[in-house]
Amino acid sequence: MTTQLQALWSTRFERLTEGVILSLGSPDGPDVLGTEPIEGGFSPHRCDTCNGPAGDRYAASSPWNGGEDWIGWSVCVDCVQWIANAELPDDESIRANHPDLAEEADEEAGE
Repeated sequence: MTTQLQALWSTRFERLTEGVILSLGSPDGPDVLGTEPIEGGFSPHRCDTCNGPAGDRYAASSPWNGGEDWIGWSVCVDCVQWIANAELPDDESIRANHPDLAEEADEEAGE
């Protein structure tokens, strides 16, 4: 069963990636297939797909220009899990990486 936090996270992910088909791996080749962090692992930038805070990033890509070109994305581990397996991150991970969503869920629950 999907929790309130998971529903909020998936809504944000879908809004930020509307119309985008994502797959794991670098647009430059399959050498980085989402199993190892890219660019030294840590990135000071937010996740490209869910707007999560700075942290380890993994390679993802999406087709562009009719599939002739590919766009690279830098995604967090929660998004890797979603892209690869369509599995929502657990509440603990969402609370740790998205305090704004945790606060919103708590407000909706009246806590």
